Amino acid sequence: MLPLTLTILSAAVPASKRGLPLGAWGGISGLAVALGPVVGGAIVRVTVVAVDLLAERAVSMALVPLARTRLAETRGPFGSSQHREACRHQRAKQGAISDRL
Repeated sequence: MLPLTLTILSAAVPASKRGLPLGAWGGISGLAVALGPVVGGAIVRVTVVAVDLLAERAVSMALVPLARTRLAETRGPFGSSQHREACRHQRAKQGAISDRL
């Protein structure tokens, strides 16, 4: 396709005025070769990130209700009432010590 555009340009412009159009063609072609991969990579990256985020959101929205119905509630050592009571006692003890200082 690229050589064909050069041929069409050469045929369309008289020989005495070909310098400027052929120079512009060369400059634009060089710019396209330099910027093509950068622009293409940016487009792919933005598109892939957007699709990835949408897919992640859709999967998580589908799995949250399923997880709530299928998984049992569990509490670790920090969720027990004994641990909460021990923390309250410790805070009260620290408050008593800081009142004395």
